[in-house]
Amino acid sequence: MKQRVFSFLTFLAFIWLADADAQTLRIYHIDVDQGDATLFVSPGGHTLLVDSGNNGDGDELRAAMQTAGVVQIDHFVATHYHSDHYGGIDELIETPAVIIVNSYDRGDKDFLPASKTTQDTYIDYQTAVGNRAEHLTRGETIALDPLMQVVCISSGGVVLGEPDSPQHGEDENDMSISLLLQFGNFHYFIGGDIETPTEDKIADIDVVQDLDVYQANHHGADNGSTQDFIETLQPNVVIISNGSHRGHKHPRQTTLTRLTNLNSNPHIFQTNKYLNAANDSGGNIA
Repeated sequence: MKQRVFSFLTFLAFIWLADADAQTLRIYHIDVDQGDATLFVSPGGHTLLVDSGNNGDGDELRAAMQTAGVVQIDHFVATHYHSDHYGGIDELIETPAVIIVNSYDRGDKDFLPASKTTQDTYIDYQTAVGNRAEHLTRGETIALDPLMQVVCISSGGVVLGEPDSPQHGEDENDMSISLLLQFGNFHYFIGGDIETPTEDKIADIDVVQDLDVYQANHHGADNGSTQDFIETLQPNVVIISNGSHRGHKHPRQTTLTRLTNLNSNPHIFQTNKYLNAANDSGGNIA
């Protein structure tokens, strides 16, 4: 049995308790506007940071860590190579420095175009953690806590159970690392910016089902959270990490409508209110 506690500061905080042994998993969805950053604090006090928001979001990351009462990041995962997912990590190693013990990304850096590898934010990421990051592939696990299992479901567009592919993917979003976290009978899925092709393959393998929490793929965009995918997941809670500006119109109203019509009738939360205009394609949960 689980209890949920929600609080709204510069992040959404969720506390999940396993009543049998009074162990607690804490999850902080950090408001990094149009970006992603999620901090997990395991029952044993170990930390996993998945993505780190945009360049300039270091203060938000530090604030979440301070509230969580943690001083280092044991595991950091950059789901893919867009700066709204890795842009803030270099600021954590600045004075006062936060120790980042292990880092992971999807590899495939030799295939990145020069337009990416010459960007200041990418260079900062590489200097901070990327140049020592382990290549995380589907089926591999992150040793976060003895009471938990953290499994990589997809990486580089290849999903659990698929054979190795000699070719890398073509869409940076859809090549995101996705993770399934399990704590007792609690299940949480986070997938960066994966889109329809990888979602379809995950739905086909029937590994990610009956979720307690689903962090909506690609900030609630309409090329993610497809009908077949979310019907397989049937989440009880959906978290959308979105910005307030109209640049990407996240979350899309079509996505919100699909989620609200699920049989699981999920509770839906956004890290930001989208400042949409009349007849805009973006939306907000009521």
